[in-house]
Amino acid sequence: MTETELNALLAGITPANEAARAAAHAHWASLAKPLGGLGRLETMLEDAAALTGSAELDLSRRVVVVLCADNGVVAQGVSQTGQEVTRAVAENLAMRRTSVCQMARTAHCDVLPVDMGMAGEPVPGVRSCRIAAGTADFTQGPAMSRAEAVQAVGEGIALARELAEDGYRLIATGEMGIGNTTTSSAVAAVLLGQPVELMTGRGAGLSDEGLARKVDAICRGILCNEPDPEDTLDVLSKLGGFDIAGLCGVFLGGALAGVPVLADGFISGVAALCAVRLCPAAVKAVFASPRSQHKPLLGRACRAHRAGSTGQGTHHYGGAASGRGHRRGGQHPAVGYGAGRIRRVLLLCGGRHCAVYAPMLTLVLGGAASGKSEYAESLVLKTTGPRYYLATMQVWDAECAARVEKHRKMRAAKQFETVECPLHLDNVRLPARGTALLEDLGNLAANELYDPAGAGENAAKAILHGLESLAAQCENLIVVSNEVFSGGADYAGDTGRYLLALAQVNNAFAARADAVVRVVCGIPVYYKGVEK
Repeated sequence: MTETELNALLAGITPANEAARAAAHAHWASLAKPLGGLGRLETMLEDAAALTGSAELDLSRRVVVVLCADNGVVAQGVSQTGQEVTRAVAENLAMRRTSVCQMARTAHCDVLPVDMGMAGEPVPGVRSCRIAAGTADFTQGPAMSRAEAVQAVGEGIALARELAEDGYRLIATGEMGIGNTTTSSAVAAVLLGQPVELMTGRGAGLSDEGLARKVDAICRGILCNEPDPEDTLDVLSKLGGFDIAGLCGVFLGGALAGVPVLADGFISGVAALCAVRLCPAAVKAVFASPRSQHKPLLGRACRAHRAGSTGQGTHHYGGAASGRGHRRGGQHPAVGYGAGRIRRVLLLCGGRHCAVYAPMLTLVLGGAASGKSEYAESLVLKTTGPRYYLATMQVWDAECAARVEKHRKMRAAKQFETVECPLHLDNVRLPARGTALLEDLGNLAANELYDPAGAGENAAKAILHGLESLAAQCENLIVVSNEVFSGGADYAGDTGRYLLALAQVNNAFAARADAVVRVVCGIPVYYKGVEK
């Protein structure tokens, strides 16, 4: 396949079918169950309908494709084992003796191992889409040629379309290649514009020395090759692997054939990133595993992009103004921010104006004296790295100032750095990534509404924009807020205006958050996610 032919194929990928999504939503809403009662599964089924063009889904035939390839950068000591392990695992895949094969049998799912470019002779029983016998060491030059990168993407596209023609209606992605956490980290660091240290992990359990070698190799590879972050094929060819390029093609092929492709893990997430950078409309085919250990990079982001500008699910956070009944058929309180979940994904399509690293987001709710603040602080104390306390109280007099100073000293003893932010949260700049505790939204909403320097009627929008800006700077963001409208009372005037603004912020942030917990008499009750 030539690059011209590839571009012609990508031009044929159409946006998601919103009419089919609406039909699927209407179907699930018509059943005798709570609206949105199936949670993420329901939303994913609607997303699948938008991809396939039909509300009637058949996922009975499923396959895991495991793309195998060797990586020349292994020569730099970036892995615990030698590249011979790639071949050994491929042989066991062919004989159906691996853990993925056992899990696939349990799930009534086929397994297709594919040789994208392993060292040595072809392995019997492994499908050959071989580009070359492994890539070159990217610390010495490009991992592959641009033509080879295009060929690998093309092989992945052809593979996905062939599987669709064979009747498969769900494709899960897998990979095997010693050194591929190095290649994927390198690709992700360049495409996302993030520090190499942030994007690089220990892989299969590297020591501190091994991790240092891995980071050093990636840095040297980037310096040596000078990949263009605006040219995905350039990045893939200079720093990637045949497995990543092939998986990128599988996602693109799924978009062309109308077949959902499941991304699970860091490497397939990077492949999905490449696919969406090559063709933004391809995001409709990316279905992220909800429990991926690497979701801070891509899992949630890819999944969220398919949700559209208003669909955020129907969890009820905040009582009467919780957003129930406001799903795709009408205006959701999160429009314009949750919405924020989508803007986070636009970076996959080349955006540079928003966060590129998805932090862990937690919303802690509760009434007065419920213990919510103490619980939120306990979550922060479980984390490592810098700790920031974002204080929203305005200082009006000497007594208030004395109380603030007392709390500052107490927090400092717990390694908190206090950042005063009673207004304009989007102006906050944290010195380094870490965990931020915002205490609390109730104060912030009142300040923005009533302070002459605040946002006034645009308070909710301003706060949500600030939360988005803050999230881009954090590893973890924990937000404390007051539960509103739980008593069912009607409020008028300024009180009603304040509570509605706060409810809007609560709903939007809850839709985006990984975890939502309500604290009652000091006891945390999770409505979304689990305690870490």
